[in-house]
Amino acid sequence: MNSTAFYITSTFLSFKNSLSLTLVKNFNKYIHFNYNFLLISPFYWVRYLNILRYGLKGISPTLGFGNHKLNNYWFYNFLSQFLFYKTGYLFYIISSITLLISLTFVLYSVQEDILYILGILLIFIGSKVFHKFTFVCQNYNALGWAFSPLFFYALQTQEYFYAGLSLLFISCLSFTTTILISPFALCFCFEQNTYLPLLSVIPTLIKIFILIVYSSGFTKIKNTILYIAKAIGFTKKNTKYILDKDKFKRKHILYFHILFQIYIFCVTYSVNYFFLLFTLLVLANFYLARFCDEQSLDILSFIILFHYAVNQLDLDFFIIILLFFLLNFSFIQIYDNSLIKKPISATPFLKAFESFFKPIQENSKVFLCFTDPQNKYENLFDKQRYLLDYPLYCATIRNIHLFPEYTTVCDSNFPNSPNIWADNPKDTQVLLEEYKTSYCIVSQSTESELSVKWSKAGFSVVNIFDWGTFLNENKIDRSLWWFGMPKWFLLKKA
Repeated sequence: MNSTAFYITSTFLSFKNSLSLTLVKNFNKYIHFNYNFLLISPFYWVRYLNILRYGLKGISPTLGFGNHKLNNYWFYNFLSQFLFYKTGYLFYIISSITLLISLTFVLYSVQEDILYILGILLIFIGSKVFHKFTFVCQNYNALGWAFSPLFFYALQTQEYFYAGLSLLFISCLSFTTTILISPFALCFCFEQNTYLPLLSVIPTLIKIFILIVYSSGFTKIKNTILYIAKAIGFTKKNTKYILDKDKFKRKHILYFHILFQIYIFCVTYSVNYFFLLFTLLVLANFYLARFCDEQSLDILSFIILFHYAVNQLDLDFFIIILLFFLLNFSFIQIYDNSLIKKPISATPFLKAFESFFKPIQENSKVFLCFTDPQNKYENLFDKQRYLLDYPLYCATIRNIHLFPEYTTVCDSNFPNSPNIWADNPKDTQVLLEEYKTSYCIVSQSTESELSVKWSKAGFSVVNIFDWGTFLNENKIDRSLWWFGMPKWFLLKKA
């Protein structure tokens, strides 16, 4: 199932199947090809909608505690988020085709041997990483990654002006991509023995600085940086919720990269700065601060390996074998090994939660009852994190403030912050009075009846949503569902 032939065949058939859906009405309701990223896509929709409604300098009444400052979202790229929100699964298809065009352009510009070009393309587009980039694990950053080979190509050919333009363009599509590829300009400095590659990064740095100043102002730049530093676990100073950074389980991937570097050194008697920097970024991401997801490291590894391969006059057999290993032993595993990846519709999820919140008036508040995570990010929301984004999106559409969620956690991420956790009637009633609402959502196991302790405390049922029943009604394969199956009771305190 890990062969090049399988991924090439699967990619081709999945492309064909996916593009046929573009002829179907409301094709943009088909969001992703697996449930993991289907479920978290509304996380980005909610932020896009809030920035659209209130502006980057505005305050959202439906996030955080109801007064969430949006200036901390200066790193979100509005253009990519717009396309991501409006085009559904087609966003990934477009990004993948754009990446393929970028790779072909670079290869055609560098190499003249058509067989070599086809061979290198076959190795890369037939890899697990390319397949994952298209169908498994990308988000709105995908379009930025699709153009990133052009930045490396421009620096390699010492076209520093075009390198600066390409990076500036990429920064309009993906902040994550920009931050991860910019340091590699330093590698070109060592390789070319000149400081000029660093000049290509300056326009983008100026753009980012202006954006931060615009959104936060000069006096609050420190607060903005501290907010992000806490969110990624870079600092524990004045921090309530601690992010466990030691989560790098597949260390063998890094060992392959190190082996690759050792082999290159033995053959060339020189250090490959690109792989060395990549190794340092991986270690920093898992042990210093979680500044990017694993899928970003996957595609970054892909881009670096491609840059290396196209700039070699010849590739010996051992390097080709290592390329195969590095492109197929990636950070995130594929859980769906079906030959044809089919886009999944968000319509059942949207309709379900539109109905769930229908009895509630707009501009209301709804409190989510969860146990105290004991200051650990990993314990947040009773392991139901992936189930919250669709209800949050549907609530946001109707200006309903559903909390606590991640922005509430971030806004309360300091010692002695307001309590946002309750999982019993007594504590819930205290918080409902504190946050001035009568509504709450209680979670129990699927197909269970509401515990009598809630009715005895004066809570009445407004609506019910059972994830187990939802899966059955929509014929969702439970073997693909590892996100939990709670039953939610929307309650009102008399």
